[in-house]
Amino acid sequence: MKNNFFYTFLIILLCQSNFAQYTDVINSNRPGESMSAYSVGKKIIQIESGLNYISSKHELLDYEAKGFNVDLVARYGFFIEELEFVAGLNFQSDRYKNSFDVTNAIDERRTGIKSLSIGLKFLVFDPFKNYQ
Repeated sequence: MKNNFFYTFLIILLCQSNFAQYTDVINSNRPGESMSAYSVGKKIIQIESGLNYISSKHELLDYEAKGFNVDLVARYGFFIEELEFVAGLNFQSDRYKNSFDVTNAIDERRTGIKSLSIGLKFLVFDPFKNYQ
């Protein structure tokens, strides 16, 4: 039994697909947690995502929420090297229970887009440009 698990794990590990980014510097963020100062480069599309588990409980207000949250950020460099378009999406699905008020107790499933942001980012100063 242990050997079957080991061989299955080994096959999955060896058959994984790898992808590469052809820029000199790999610009990566954790959506919703950080934002790199550098742009992705002209005509480059980069998609970053993250998955979070939510488990929140408050004794005093007598509520509980459990579910998941997905962060997605798409970055596209256009026009010039220092300019990029950034779009961020935060999707959340959870079960919310609140029994603070016994006559109006709440037990509902909430699903939807928590936040959506769209913007431009421009690199003003690059300390490594024309570095000798």
